[in-house]
This record gives sequence, C-alpha cells and structure tokens, in this order.
Amino acid sequence: MFCSLRYRVDKRSLRTYAEKNSSLFRHHKTAGSENRNWFKLFEVGDSVAQILEDLRLTDLDVRPRYSKNLARTGLGTHIDHDRIVGINFNLMDEPATIHLRGKPFEYESAVIDVGTTPHSVVPLQTERLVLKLAIRAPWATVIDRVSPWIESVYDKTYVSALKDNEQHLVKL
Repeated sequence: MFCSLRYRVDKRSLRTYAEKNSSLFRHHKTAGSENRNWFKLFEVGDSVAQILEDLRLTDLDVRPRYSKNLARTGLGTHIDHDRIVGINFNLMDEPATIHLRGKPFEYESAVIDVGTTPHSVVPLQTERLVLKLAIRAPWATVIDRVSPWIESVYDKTYVSALKDNEQHLVKL
C-alpha cells in the first residue's frame, strides 16, 4: 500500500545536515544482507522532532534515518524486516520513485507498507537521498495518525498482511 502525503519537509536543511555528516553514513550490512551501494545515517539530530510531532508519531517506535543510494545503483526487490511502515521524504530536487510489486510510484512524501509489500528502487543517473521514518507499529495505527496529511485516495479496507509466498523477500 502506498499513500502520498501533503506534508513537506525542508529539503535544503535536511540535505545540508546529511551532507555535513556524510562521513557518518555506513553501507547497509546486517547478518542477513549487505549492499555496498546503499548507505544509512541513523544520527538525524533534532531535525526530525518537529516532523514526528506534526505527524502525531511521537509516542510510537520510530527509527528515523537518512537513506542514500549512489548514482546508477538501486535496491533489489525486498520486504523490510519487523513489519515496519515507512514514511519517506524525498530530499532531492527531482521526484523520488519506489516500485511496489513492480509498479512505479513517484513521491515527495509518502507512507508505504514496506514491511509487507515487495518493493525496489531502480538505478538512477543521480544519487538518491531520502529521510525515512521506520515505524514499528501497525499500518492501521500509522495511517490513522497521518490521515490529516493523506493526499491520495487509498483503499480504506486495506489490511496489512505478509503473504506466505513472499516471506523469502524479507531482508534484515
């Protein structure tokens, strides 16, 4: 499930923070997977506090991070572990695109059920930088909290469920 949000962040400020802390980015590596073209920065400073407050997420288990892909690299099809719900904020000048079950969705900010939906990022000619809020809470809770900011029409009967035949796509 994918829902565009009207909520906008200060891209310039967040991008500047990421650039100033570029030496702290680390490539993705866990016991279950490694990707040397995908970098994360978990030190986000105070910049995210207002976003969490605005979106009414302060009492949930939210683990914000910057996520960066180098130019001409992507992310293969996967499902995020811990059944997380992601809220992604594009920090680049051009719109960001994520593919869900092979279908492209362009966004500036969006709430995405990345914990049950196979998704990928196709390689771009430029670097990709997003601020991601990885939320460990049920989809219904998150969508209820951000409902004042939902921009797109979405299926209100949607139930977040990991399909048995897609469990092999779950990556740490």
